[in-house]
Amino acid sequence: MQLKEQKKKKNRLLFFLLSFLLLAIFVGSLFLIYLVIIDIPFSQKLSKKVNNEQLLKLAESMYNDGYLENSALYYRNYLETNPNKMSKIKVYEKLFQINVIRNKFDDALKYLDLWEIIDGKNPKIFIQRIKLLFRMNSFQQIKLEIDKNYDKLNKSTEFKDLVAIYFIKIGNFEKALQILEQIPYNKREFFIHRKFLYCYINLDMIKEAKDYIKKIDNKVKYFEVKENKIEFSILKAITHILNDDYVFAEMELKNLSVTSKYQNLYLKIFLYCNIKLERTDEINAIIENNSELNFDFEYYKIVADYYFYKKEYKKALEFYNKIEQQRNLTKQEVMLLSDIYFNLKDYNKSLETINILNKDYSYDTPDLYKNLSVNYNLLGDSANELFYLKEGMNRYPIDLDFYVRLGKFYLDYRDYSSAIRVSENAEKIFRQNNNLSYDKRLDLVKLIAMENNNPRIEELELLKLREKNNTNPEYYFKIIEYYLKDKRFVDAFREIQNANALSLNDEQIEILTLYKLIYANFRDNGLLYNEAKSILLKSNKESISTKINLGIVHILDEDFDLALDILNKINPQLLEKRLQRKIFYLKAIVYYYKNDYPASYKLLQNVVEDDGDEKKASFIKSLIEKDFGD
Repeated sequence: MQLKEQKKKKNRLLFFLLSFLLLAIFVGSLFLIYLVIIDIPFSQKLSKKVNNEQLLKLAESMYNDGYLENSALYYRNYLETNPNKMSKIKVYEKLFQINVIRNKFDDALKYLDLWEIIDGKNPKIFIQRIKLLFRMNSFQQIKLEIDKNYDKLNKSTEFKDLVAIYFIKIGNFEKALQILEQIPYNKREFFIHRKFLYCYINLDMIKEAKDYIKKIDNKVKYFEVKENKIEFSILKAITHILNDDYVFAEMELKNLSVTSKYQNLYLKIFLYCNIKLERTDEINAIIENNSELNFDFEYYKIVADYYFYKKEYKKALEFYNKIEQQRNLTKQEVMLLSDIYFNLKDYNKSLETINILNKDYSYDTPDLYKNLSVNYNLLGDSANELFYLKEGMNRYPIDLDFYVRLGKFYLDYRDYSSAIRVSENAEKIFRQNNNLSYDKRLDLVKLIAMENNNPRIEELELLKLREKNNTNPEYYFKIIEYYLKDKRFVDAFREIQNANALSLNDEQIEILTLYKLIYANFRDNGLLYNEAKSILLKSNKESISTKINLGIVHILDEDFDLALDILNKINPQLLEKRLQRKIFYLKAIVYYYKNDYPASYKLLQNVVEDDGDEKKASFIKSLIEKDFGD
């Protein structure tokens, strides 16, 4: 029994020993697997058996083979052996480089600090720290580092270059230029010359840029790197462009053989030159020959803006759509896109784009409401047209243009009382704001509204408006018209002479000449009549107003067939309502005098139906009804 018990104990002991052995083997296997996974040689854990030189060689070997993490671990283990000062410096530099490559910038700075502790006078440390801080965009720390080391390093070309870069990065080009000028000319490599030109260009010192280019032009042929020559030619072209010397810029670029690195920049500048030179064939060739290339968005924008300028809105839209497929449009681009849709008469898309501006870009300006109103007007949605005019006026109450637009809205819908009220409200706003410039169009709105609201508008009111706007011929024309209708020919002629003394454009000269003709006809002034008639008949303009005036001339001469021939060539469907009524009325007069009463009556009916207040048409219509019935 005792023997049996001992055997059991022995078996249990063997079981525990076997279990322990299996566990040890399992743990050891896991450890080996771990070492394999992290790619750390097992020999590293046996560092006691590896001397310092071997550790250093392993670190360098791993670095050269690209195993940076392993290399860093070997270097750190090497530091634990407390090597001499020179070895530590070498290792700190290597660990700094490894962490920079691995984008572990904080660790890289740590090793620079350790390096500085034992080698504090080495300029390389401070230069490397500034370079690293540039990569970290730590401009405040860069400034501290520059200030701390300026006296020690101000003779170093590399240090001055970094200081210039700092000032360029923060936009202080004047200071950058001052630093660059401290670098001796014979020590200036291409990257220094490039910074000089960059500063000159940004400071708008174009003459200095051109002079500097001339100075270094002969050095270009000795540039060893082809890309430097290409970049120099591009910089020369940019300088010529900024000096408006587009021919020289285009000549510099025309035969330039560029590498793919500069392809996009070259094509953008070359295209821009040809656009400024208006070389249509060359522009089209550049766009068409490179349509399949993957350009950056600046290229697409140049092309889109070119087509917009040329009023080829469909093509402009095509290129803006290309930009929009790849990135969000800027606020300015969305504004231009709205204009493109507007010019394509796609008013719904124009509205949609304007609303995107308001919602996504927080764009809220007077133009927003004006453009919304215009689009709704063209869509025939008068309710929304009026809503956005009033909304814009409420948000920008001192923008008098809103009052002009609202007044015109009421004029179009013959709400003359509201138009007068709007004009008077604008005058109050103007009087309350001393710095506000008065919009004289408000007086015109008021004048038209008053004329229509009260055909017997007071002479004093007209004279007040004329005096208030004494350089605007429109107000002289209104008072001339008033006096001619009232048969006050002396007063009419006085105002004709006053208007004649003003600076008039071609259209205003034509209007004033017509008034002279009408005045001369009433007064039987043959000399003035023939003089005015001769001026009007010599006009070869194709404008509607010129044709109407010529028609009136021939009516006054009782040359009704010629008058009708001129008026019949005007398509009334293309005119606004006011001019349509005028054409119908003049033709009705011609048919009346030609004794074609049915044709005259039909035209007069159109005028009266369209404008119930048209008293002259109603009067002639009543004459026909009285003498000839319906």
